[in-house]
Amino acid sequence: MSMKGPTPVTAFMSVGTKGAALAAMIRLLLLALPALEPFWMPILGVLAALTMIAGNIGALTQSNVKRMLAYSSIGHAGYILLSIMAASDHGIASFLFYLVAYTLTNLGAFAVLIVLEERGESAWSLDDFAGLWKRQGWLALAMAVFMLSLAGMPPTAGFVGKFYVFTAAWESGLGWLVLVGLLTSAVAVFFYLRVIVRIFMQEPVREVQPVLHRGLAMSIGVALAGTLLFGLFPTLVVAWVQAPHISRIAEVVQILP
Repeated sequence: MSMKGPTPVTAFMSVGTKGAALAAMIRLLLLALPALEPFWMPILGVLAALTMIAGNIGALTQSNVKRMLAYSSIGHAGYILLSIMAASDHGIASFLFYLVAYTLTNLGAFAVLIVLEERGESAWSLDDFAGLWKRQGWLALAMAVFMLSLAGMPPTAGFVGKFYVFTAAWESGLGWLVLVGLLTSAVAVFFYLRVIVRIFMQEPVREVQPVLHRGLAMSIGVALAGTLLFGLFPTLVVAWVQAPHISRIAEVVQILP
C-alpha cells in the first residue's frame, strides 16, 4: 500500500482493519477451535515472532513518517498476537487494553499528520518535524506523547498495554516470545525517538501559519487525554477488561466487533 495516499485512509487501514481481524481471530481460535490449540499455537507463535521482527525492522529503515507508522503497526499486531496466544482471561483482558491504548495513540499520531498536511506541510519526511516545538508547541507535545506511547514508555497507555501483554504471555509459558517482544520494543524506541529529537532539538526549516479545524483539535485532545489518563490510571480500563476466571472468556469475546 502506498503511503502517499490520503492520511485518513492510511490511519483507518492501520487501526480499524487490524482490530477487526484480530477480534475475529480470537473468536475463531478460542471459541470455534479450542481443541486444535496444539496445532495452531506453534503456527501463531512463529507468526507473532516474524511480525514483531519484520514490522519493527521495516519501520527502522524508513524516513517517511507515514510509512514508518504503517510498518510499526505490523509490529504492534505481533504484540497483540501474544495476548491471543495467552489463551486466558488475563490474555483477553490484555488484548482489549492494548487495543484501546494502541487505537488512541495511533489515531492521535495520524491526526497530527493530517493537521500538518492541512497547514501546507507534507508531514511525510522526518525532517518535516524539525523545530515543530517552535512552530506549534501543542502539536509538538501531542506528537511526542504519541511517539512515547507507541514506543511503550511510561507514563503512557502504551507502556501499560505492553506490560500487560508481556505479563499475560509470560504467565502462559511464552517466555521466548516475550524475549522477542522486548528486543523488538527496544528497536522501536530508537525510531520513535528520532521523531521527538527532530521536534525538540532541531531548528525549523520553514514557517507555516497554523490551520486547525475544531474537529481535528478535539480528536487530538481526546487521544492525548486518553493516552495519558490510561497510562497514569490504568485501573480505569483494567477494571473493565478483566474477567474474574477462565469461564468468562467467551462472554468477553462476545462484546468484540
